[in-house]
Amino acid sequence: MLKKIPAAILLPVFILTSVTGNSQIANAQAAVSQNISDSPRQTLPLDLERIEIPKALGTLSETHQVKNTPAVILIQDAHSIPDAQRSIYRLIEHFQKNYGVDQVALEGASVKLNPQFLRSFPDQKRLQKILNDYFDKAEISGVSAAALMSPYPATYQGIEDWELYEQGVELYREAMKHEKALSEALNVKREALKKEKKKVYTKALLEIDQALEKFYENQGNLIEVLKVLAKYEKPEGELGLILKKTEGSQQKAEKIELEVKRVAAEVDRLLRRP
Repeated sequence: MLKKIPAAILLPVFILTSVTGNSQIANAQAAVSQNISDSPRQTLPLDLERIEIPKALGTLSETHQVKNTPAVILIQDAHSIPDAQRSIYRLIEHFQKNYGVDQVALEGASVKLNPQFLRSFPDQKRLQKILNDYFDKAEISGVSAAALMSPYPATYQGIEDWELYEQGVELYREAMKHEKALSEALNVKREALKKEKKKVYTKALLEIDQALEKFYENQGNLIEVLKVLAKYEKPEGELGLILKKTEGSQQKAEKIELEVKRVAAEVDRLLRRP
């Protein structure tokens, strides 16, 4: 299982079809795919613990070995998180390129994807720019992007039980009918909670709370949160937080950066722990 911060719903990884067509662009794409498919590629190692994954994309958190059965790779997905979707896109390409993976299964569909129309679009740079815009708006999944842009031949197959999926969508739509009333009620409680925090929290706790809130609302990133946390320490034998003592602005910035790196390394270690 691969884990990427932040991570949530499990997604089986396998997807894409190579495309040929009558146009010059489609023929060129087919030639590229042929060259790629002819180049030597590894297969998944017999010992799945030996699978190598770029640290920037994720980590291998656990494996289950069963003899004489096809290998299945599960990627933990964080829906509507642009960076997570980009990582999924790159992970699929990584497994296609380095381990010969050519079957990708995805949620949200029940049939095989056919990306030929967009893959044969003449201006591939413009298509990539459009996809980046969709990534930024969290309106495209990493799997769909791989189906459209990955140069490696593969089959992308939806695995949903469509009748069950439609029931879930209907329940969601029913819940959305009450969205306005529920949002108004939550906003009232949220504002009341903010006022209470201002009465109770110290300045340090308020700054940390605001940084975390921005992160949870996808308005800030983990590094920004860690930088705020790195500014404070807990005094011995006392409650609360105090600013860390630094000799100057440059030294303060250096210490904060070192602390951020230390905390990031600890987070990475914990995520890798079985």
